[in-house]
Amino acid sequence: MGVRIVASGSSGVGADGHDGAIVLAQSAARACLASAGVAGADVDILIYVGVYRDDNIVEPAIAALIQRDIGMSLDFAKTSVAGFSFDLLNSGCGIVNAMQVASAYLHGGAVRRVLLVSSDAHPSGRAAADFPFAAVGGALLLEHDADVTAPCFGRLQVRDGDDDDDGDGSGPGSEGFLSFATAGTNGRDHITVVRDHDYEERALALLSSSILEYAAAEGLRLDETLIVTSCLSPGFGDKVAAAIGVAAERVLSATGIDRDPLSSSLTIAWDQAARSGRLHGREPILFAAVGGGLTSACIVWRR
Repeated sequence: MGVRIVASGSSGVGADGHDGAIVLAQSAARACLASAGVAGADVDILIYVGVYRDDNIVEPAIAALIQRDIGMSLDFAKTSVAGFSFDLLNSGCGIVNAMQVASAYLHGGAVRRVLLVSSDAHPSGRAAADFPFAAVGGALLLEHDADVTAPCFGRLQVRDGDDDDDGDGSGPGSEGFLSFATAGTNGRDHITVVRDHDYEERALALLSSSILEYAAAEGLRLDETLIVTSCLSPGFGDKVAAAIGVAAERVLSATGIDRDPLSSSLTIAWDQAARSGRLHGREPILFAAVGGGLTSACIVWRR
């Protein structure tokens, strides 16, 4: 048996307003389920990978709030369906980690559907000029497929840029934190994000070398593979294509967004490609992300 990517959804892309992270996540989750024709009650596991949250919420898990909104396993006594939801944080790489976790659950046979949800927004719920991330959300629905014998998702590769020749030991590149000196007693409304001047350059170097290393290890021909990747800035996908030596059309990166979609980057890129008909082929899909840490993550999905 294998794992299928059944549907996707996004929210906030091209919107004039500025919704909070929870609303964006809920909207993307509902759009994804509607596209699949699946009810929230039919989801077994929900994983949320967003980083920047409303009011800087730490507890409860945002996944639990999305679970409630979509009507997933709200009353075990009535439905006898045991649902499970949790948050998984790893900057822009969280969605790739979540794919590996979801694949493990689905291959175990105990669950049929896993919903991966992401979103980021300024904790104040308002637009902020110094906040480098887009207020957007995304969702992917993965499903157990008993008719497929291929593994579908391959090995997960995670690399730390400061552990090899691509890192210079100068730190995470991009870092978000709450400065009490700046926020004072209004900590719920503030976040400080610091990006090194060479963050994008270092991230591109790490990501491109990670893709080349992963492709070699997995026997992938990159000119016959679709690469779904991050979007640190407009046109970042073209930079990735040039760095790894493939045509720009082989790289799928989010468009129509003027800031980094962070945790939703790969999901939005997938959703846009699906809606434009670019995913009808049978070539393998390489999900490759990079984020603060500085960290990269790669995983292949063979169809």
